[in-house]
Parts: sequence; C-alpha cells; structure tokens
Amino acid sequence: FLDEVERAIEAISQRPEAAPLVRGGVRRKPLRRFPYSFVYSVRPNEIRLLAVAHQRRRPFYWRGRR
Repeated sequence: FLDEVERAIEAISQRPEAAPLVRGGVRRKPLRRFPYSFVYSVRPNEIRLLAVAHQRRRPFYWRGRR
C-alpha cells in the first residue's frame, strides 16, 4: 500500500494537472490496486491534499475542504 501511495505522490508532484477534475479545481488520483484516491487541488506554488478517500464509502465527504 505504501509503495502505491509513494507512486501516486510522485506522479502528482511531476504532473499535478494530469488527474481528472472532479469538481471545481479539485482533482482525483486513484491508487493502483487499492480502492483509494488522493483528492487534491492545485494552487500557485502548492498542491493541497484534501483527502485520502475510499472510492466506495461516503463519496464527496471532503467537499468542504477546499
């Protein structure tokens, strides 16, 4: 699991705008082999991680975290 987390972090840091938009400026990067996604937003000079969300439980619980 941690290897996949590190891969996703590396992919996001290399190309933060590659993941699809979910809502507004919020993007979702799914982890391979695990039912979790990183939900994040891209701002000038930073990438803000909003949630590590299970893909099948409580969808969009992170909406208030922009």
